[in-house]
Parts: sequence; structure tokens; C-alpha cells
Amino acid sequence: MSYFSIFCFVFLLLRLNALPTTGDCGDKNGTIRTVRALPPKYLQIRDYRKCTGIKDAGGWASLCLPSRQKAFCPDIAWNALNSLGENDRFPFC
Repeated sequence: MSYFSIFCFVFLLLRLNALPTTGDCGDKNGTIRTVRALPPKYLQIRDYRKCTGIKDAGGWASLCLPSRQKAFCPDIAWNALNSLGENDRFPFC
């Protein structure tokens, strides 16, 4: 692994919180390949915001999933949010 590849790997890991999709970050000419992350799955759920709450994390806030369905939260959205995998779902409020 070249110094460039190591630098690129560390840069992506620390700065962008992403990992390269191949063993190194560049081709033989040193061109950096694009690394893309997929959008969160909850963005595909219509009206997900009507079902979520806000969790204060001391200095910042994040969306969270309440233990009970809100009155204005559609059943379809609620069921879809609760069926997301462990890595894709919101933390509980």
C-alpha cells in the first residue's frame, strides 16, 4: 500500500466517516475514486416525521421513535419504521 493510499484511507475514515469501496483509494495515476454512502432507509418512508420524536443528547438533538404511535402518525409509516433493521432504525425516545 502506498503512502498516498494510506493518506487517502485515513482522510476518508476521519474526515468523511467513510471507508473506500476497494483496497485502496486511487488508481495507478493517483486519481481518487468516489466513495458514496447510501441514504438512510427511513427517508423512503412517507410521513416518517409525523411518527418521530426528538431526543436531547446534551448539546445536540436527534430524531427518535416513541414507544407509542402518535395520533397523527399513519399506520403504514409506523409499521415501516418499526420494521427497519437494527442499523437503520431510530433509537427509542
